[in-house]
Amino acid sequence: MYKNISSLQIRSEQVEQIYKNTLSSSFTSIIAASLLSYIQWPVIAHDIILIWLTCMLILTVIRVISVLAFFRIKPGLTEIKFWERLSVTVMFFAATTWSAAGIFLFPEGNFERQAGTIVMLAGLSAGAAAALSALRQPAMIFIPFAMVPLTIHLFTEASSVTSSLAIMCLIYTVFLLLTAERNYKTLRQNISMRIQSRLEGKIIRKSEERNVKTVEILRKIASGEPAEKIFDAIALLYESHHPGLRCSMLIMQGNKLLHGGAPSLPEAYCQAIHGLECGPDTGSCGTSTYTGKRVIVEDIATDPKWSKLKNIALQHGLRSCWSEPIKDSAGRVMGAFGMYYDHPAVPTEEELSDLEAAARLAAIVMEREEREKQLQQKHKMEAVGYMAGGMAHNFNNNLAIILGNLELAQLKQNGNTKAVSLLENAKTAVFRSRDLVNQIITYSRKGSHEKTPMQLLSIVNETVSLLHSTLPSTIKIETASSPDCTSTFIHADASQIQEIIINLCKNSIHAMNEKGVLKIFLEAVELTQKDIPAQDKKRPGLYAKLSVQDSGCGIPSPMIDKIFDPFFTTKEEFEGAGMGLATVQGIVAQHDGIITIDSFPGAGTTFSLYFPVIEHSQVAESAPQNATFPAGSERILNVDDDPLLATLGEAILKKGGYDVTTATDSTAALKLFTANPDAFDLVITDQTMPDLTGQELIQKIKQIRSKIPVIICTGYSNKIDHEKANKIGVNAFFMKPLDMNQLLQTVRQVLDEGKKQL
Repeated sequence: MYKNISSLQIRSEQVEQIYKNTLSSSFTSIIAASLLSYIQWPVIAHDIILIWLTCMLILTVIRVISVLAFFRIKPGLTEIKFWERLSVTVMFFAATTWSAAGIFLFPEGNFERQAGTIVMLAGLSAGAAAALSALRQPAMIFIPFAMVPLTIHLFTEASSVTSSLAIMCLIYTVFLLLTAERNYKTLRQNISMRIQSRLEGKIIRKSEERNVKTVEILRKIASGEPAEKIFDAIALLYESHHPGLRCSMLIMQGNKLLHGGAPSLPEAYCQAIHGLECGPDTGSCGTSTYTGKRVIVEDIATDPKWSKLKNIALQHGLRSCWSEPIKDSAGRVMGAFGMYYDHPAVPTEEELSDLEAAARLAAIVMEREEREKQLQQKHKMEAVGYMAGGMAHNFNNNLAIILGNLELAQLKQNGNTKAVSLLENAKTAVFRSRDLVNQIITYSRKGSHEKTPMQLLSIVNETVSLLHSTLPSTIKIETASSPDCTSTFIHADASQIQEIIINLCKNSIHAMNEKGVLKIFLEAVELTQKDIPAQDKKRPGLYAKLSVQDSGCGIPSPMIDKIFDPFFTTKEEFEGAGMGLATVQGIVAQHDGIITIDSFPGAGTTFSLYFPVIEHSQVAESAPQNATFPAGSERILNVDDDPLLATLGEAILKKGGYDVTTATDSTAALKLFTANPDAFDLVITDQTMPDLTGQELIQKIKQIRSKIPVIICTGYSNKIDHEKANKIGVNAFFMKPLDMNQLLQTVRQVLDEGKKQL
């Protein structure tokens, strides 16, 4: 197609060049005719000269009119052949007229006047070789028509002079024809190069304009402008390159496509395809996102891929559609970019290139949007996590006071069964509150839990067995696991893993309105860096993937970013506190895991949890706790800046028979210990205190007496945990509130271990 257009363009330039030269050659021709008539007037019959001169004038007028008409009309490529034929026809008559001059204006026997005709025709032929060679036919017609009759006439004179002149004229004619041919080729090449240069210049200008607009789109992406505006800008950019083209951007969510941007498509059509399911026969875009490959549909009316949607498309004047899947840097399909025409069409190379380029630009926008949402969610979670940690510290301290006093009160209820029962109920409420605070701490990703190598499959099976006994009969549980899961181990806290499975299953049951299929699947997968979301700075490698899938109502798109927020819930009042998924996210983060969601309203939800696999499977056995009420007589330094907690701790320890010295100021406690280091067998201290923290107090005490047993306790602190406590020589670390038996058992255990080391 391009070659045909280029040939017509060259021909158009050639014809235009002929018409440009026609005006000047017409005036030159009429002047030459007048001079020749003047020269031959005395020797040629006047009526012959006048007839010939009249023909020449008429021909000149026709040529001038044709030139004026050509430049006024400015014919297009499709009309240029008519004007070419017209110029050749006019030139034929001009050549015929001058050919007559060589016959009728050539006086016999009068060499001087014959020379005038020879010179005039030779000069005009030379001019024709230069002026008319833009096209081959005019020059090739004029030169022989002007010179050959004259040459023949000279030969008929039969004199040596005229014969010599005839031979010279014949050679001259051949020379002029060769010159005209060379001029024709040179002019055609020049015209071709000039057109090519213009085309290249046009392409360059078009490319520069495209680059400017592309840079502007990239600037919008970098500046964070809304994705909808950028999608429209991309569509308009490529629509401007191809008249009649209309573009569409669709965003993939779950298994459906959502409207992203289509500024030139009818709003009704955009709404009709919003929520389109991906599949092998769901139009161009639905098919391309399903297969991950480009889809070219030449005619929507006949293509089977449009059988379900062709009525909608044809109703809005759409006949052809080409679609390119939009993929992120990891090759994951994120959506589709579509190009429409209102007539059946197959894309050109340029259109295919633009289709691919548009999809790449759209991918940049979609990846930016996804990463921004991920980072916003991460920052939001971190901020709420810090707040949760602060709340947990104060709350646990208060719970510790309540729990301790309840236990002391129970000890004083001699035989009062009713009072003991009421106090036990109060203790139960405290423990429930403690569990809620532990959920908050877990959500803040800074909770402290014992992790051991464990087989994830066994925990999943155990949890499913527990669920079977509590689930409604209308819920069907389906479980499956890959064969390699029997040898797959993770480093985790079993109770926490069980907690997240139960939380996810409870949410799924609620989403299914207690009727449907709950699927739990476990497999080992290899994750590359591209598979890991941007906000999860995890290492690639082997992961255990736990999937919990329901057939429920799904999660609306605007709600997905909120479901992990603490206290966010869609349940009715008193049905849930909104900490379930927040806790799940916190536990997964503590286990260096990854959590992803695949959901769409009406299509159910799948939560996928990834835990890094460890190489060894040796599970440490936990030491049994002493069931007896522990007691002793050792001397204990008890430090807590809260007077109520300090007094409570002293009372509990004295119940165990210990000799207790209490301090509510960490600096004062250090002075007591420094004054007589051997006066104490154990130091118990809070962590969060003014002046010296518990960690700092222990470090200073250890400098004085390195082997003194120490216990540290806290409501919550992000400065210390089990691991940090062990590094500074702490013998036991626990979180408040701790019940009386646990506290006394811990004290007894630490003291006994300390005696063994001495």
